[in-house]
Amino acid sequence: MIRIPIWILAGLLLLAPGVSRGQALTEWPSLAPRVRFWQDVYTRYSTRQAVIHDEHHPEVVYGVIDLGGEPDGGLVPPPETDKEIMRHAGDRVADILRRLDGLAADSARMGAMERQVASAVKKLPASISPAAAASRVRVQRGQSDRFRLGLIRAGRYQERYRQMARQAGVPEDLAYLPHVESAFDPLARSGAGAAGIWQLMPGTGRQYLTIDSTRDERLDPWFSAMAAYAYLRQAHDLLGSWPLAITAYNHGPNGMRRAQKQFGNDLPAIIENYKARTFGFASRNFYAEFLAARRIASDPARWFGAMAVDPVMEFETFTVPQFVEPATLETYFSFSRQVQRDLNPALEPTVWQGDGLIPAGYKLRVPAGMAADLAAGWESLPGALRFHRTVRAEWYEVRRGDNLGVIARRHGTSVSALRRLNGLGGKRFIYPGQKLKTHEARQFVPVDGDSSERGPVHVVRRGETLSGIGRRYGVALAELIRVNGMGDASLLLVGEVLVLPAAH
Repeated sequence: MIRIPIWILAGLLLLAPGVSRGQALTEWPSLAPRVRFWQDVYTRYSTRQAVIHDEHHPEVVYGVIDLGGEPDGGLVPPPETDKEIMRHAGDRVADILRRLDGLAADSARMGAMERQVASAVKKLPASISPAAAASRVRVQRGQSDRFRLGLIRAGRYQERYRQMARQAGVPEDLAYLPHVESAFDPLARSGAGAAGIWQLMPGTGRQYLTIDSTRDERLDPWFSAMAAYAYLRQAHDLLGSWPLAITAYNHGPNGMRRAQKQFGNDLPAIIENYKARTFGFASRNFYAEFLAARRIASDPARWFGAMAVDPVMEFETFTVPQFVEPATLETYFSFSRQVQRDLNPALEPTVWQGDGLIPAGYKLRVPAGMAADLAAGWESLPGALRFHRTVRAEWYEVRRGDNLGVIARRHGTSVSALRRLNGLGGKRFIYPGQKLKTHEARQFVPVDGDSSERGPVHVVRRGETLSGIGRRYGVALAELIRVNGMGDASLLLVGEVLVLPAAH
């Protein structure tokens, strides 16, 4: 699919017809038990607890285990021992279910755990025997402290997200979806490669946003929201149902279209009966999770008591005229690197680590009142600290099926060089979404203080050569090399900004 520039996307969303709050976000009575399960996960059980339940009927709960330690909102990765504890607890319940018929014949042999499991399994449909239920045992970690932290973070974004939803022509309550996806963590990343508050996958992100060596706009709270709303609106245009469109956010529009052909818009029937390899627990429960999150987030005091939430983010935008280092803005404008990073999470670590610059033309978010200061003082910055051309380090985002050998051949390098550049040592494994440096950073070409011979710029596109660009603008190759301070005309990267002589 062709990528839609975000400024065009914003305009299209502004033209979209409005949708009233909550329109057609159906709450089927048959989904109520499933919604209550997620309500408990989000409000009753912390990340240091885990719920043992039936995979297909999650409201059938066999027990709750304590993982030890203090809840931390999910800020610290859980210890590996948690997985072992949860697996062992699930296995124990499954073993009880397999033995339950025999135990029922001799109730004296049943302990407290056996009686608890025996009571819970009676809530399953009569057609499901205890032995069959043994293969459907699942363990779900609690989320109450994480959800509470998400409610606090949501204060920064929620009001504007609802406004953006109205402009996009989608239900305002879709602004609650990040509670399910990321607990409103703008830097959240999943093992599958999803990123940001809205957990957009790389392929989806590239349809609407810019993802390159200096920025990943999936991590931008506002651009990613516009992309998520556009995706959901397109899913609704295809399916004609908001519950199905929301489920498609997890399962994909085409997958939901196949389900719809079998069961229409009856989502409970789809959840109960649709069979597809990728339509697993997460997809079956996604809409119920959303309904539970909406119920809690629309009245958080009912569930968590009074709490202070983060203030609404206030900022201005400043379009950066030339490439610049974050340190320069800190030194000359007292714009601390930490505040820069907090306001601009889409800028990649390469920018903060010195391998890249804030790109020319980037709409930098700055504290309220600072944009005018930057505009007034920009030209007074030393020319050596402003760059009109950057030849940056080359980075590659690992895709499913990649290995170091394949990546090395694709980029004309070696496995040993990739290991050295990325500090991989003897590691054998890489993962989808991981950023690997394929070549060293080469040079940044500064503004020299004399702008008399600098004119318009040209952004290098895929397949272009320096000689071809010169012919297009009627500029001699040698002159193009001289004006841009290039040592090697062959070192040309997609996205580089070339300065043309002033006459052009």
